[in-house]
Amino acid sequence: MTAITIIKTQDKFFLLTTEDNLISAFNNVAEGVQHYQALFNQKHYHSYESSMSTTIFWLQVQPSVLESPPMKEIKDALVNGRASRVLVTGGAFNGAELKSEIGNKWFDAGIQPKLIS
Repeated sequence: MTAITIIKTQDKFFLLTTEDNLISAFNNVAEGVQHYQALFNQKHYHSYESSMSTTIFWLQVQPSVLESPPMKEIKDALVNGRASRVLVTGGAFNGAELKSEIGNKWFDAGIQPKLIS
């Protein structure tokens, strides 16, 4: 089952998208979780500076991977139906803001990769 990523940052929830405003997806939840863990580890073990930047970024940008709800539910959950570039200390990502109640529910229902021990 296709999996999506919900990002929690600055008390808001976002559906992760590509630069072309397409939903970023994985083949399944396990693949998504492994992707974030590998990405974190690659940056974390590269150098001291990279480790610090990566840690700060992932403390602010918390991913949660879950099975994709039906497209109608996704459309109904969007705040304005458009993705944007979301800036945080140490980086940025593309995402479409979700209504808080639904974003929180989906975030909690997903699996949060263990990035920082």
